Amino acid sequence: MRDVWIVFRKEMREWLYVKENWRASLFQMLVFVGVFGIFWPLQIDNKDSVAVTLTSLSLFIGNSVVADSFAGERERNTLETLLATRLSDQAIFLGKFLADAFYTLGLMMVILATSVVSINLFQPREGIFFYSPLGLTIGIGGSLVLTLFGVGLGVFISLRTKTVRAAQQILSIIYLVFFLIIGFVLPIFLNALPPSAANALAGWLQRTDPLVILIGLLLIMLVCDVGMLAFAIRRFQRSRLIVD
Repeated sequence: MRDVWIVFRKEMREWLYVKENWRASLFQMLVFVGVFGIFWPLQIDNKDSVAVTLTSLSLFIGNSVVADSFAGERERNTLETLLATRLSDQAIFLGKFLADAFYTLGLMMVILATSVVSINLFQPREGIFFYSPLGLTIGIGGSLVLTLFGVGLGVFISLRTKTVRAAQQILSIIYLVFFLIIGFVLPIFLNALPPSAANALAGWLQRTDPLVILIGLLLIMLVCDVGMLAFAIRRFQRSRLIVD
C-alpha cells in the first residue's frame, strides 16, 4: 500500500507543480465547473435530470488525464525511469489509476455541489433546493461507476499507445460507440421486442421502485468495473513496456 501511495503522490505532484500545461488544466477545470456546474443547471426545469446529464460527464473529464498516465510518460521519456524503480507492477498501475480516479471523481463532486449552490442562488424557491434521493444516487453512484470504468479503460489503453493523442482518439471512439449503443441500438432492440415481452417488462418497471432498479444497475456496473480493473492489472507487464 505504501508503494501505491508513492505513485499516487507522484502523479498529484506532477499535476500541481511539474507539468508544463498546469495552467491549461486549471482553465479546463474552471470551464467544466462554470459550464456544467453553473450555466447548465440553470437552463433545465427538471433539476434531477441535471444529475443524469452530469453523470456522463465523468467519462470526458478523465479522458485527457488517463490518456497521459502511461502514454505521456513515453512522450516525456520518463517511463523507463519509473519502470526501473523497485516499485511493483501492481503499485505502479494502481497508483496511477487511483490518482486519475481521484481527480475525475473529485472534479465531478465539485461540479455537483456547485450546481446545487448555483440553483439556490440564481433560482430562489421555497426552501433550500437539493437533489431527490434518486437524483443524488444517479449523480454520485453514476459518477463513481462511470469514473472507474473510464479511468480503468483509459489507463489500459494508455499502456498500449505511443502518444497521448492516440490514446485520446481511441477513448473518444469507444465513448462514441458506447453512447450510440445506449441512444440508438438499445431503443431499437426494445421496440423490436414481442408485445408480450414488452408488456411484461413495462409492468415490472411500473411495480418496482426506480431507486431499487438504479441501485441494481449500479452494482452490476461496479462488478464489471472491478473485473475490468483486475484484467488490466493482470495484463500489465513491466518487461514488455520497457522493451516497447
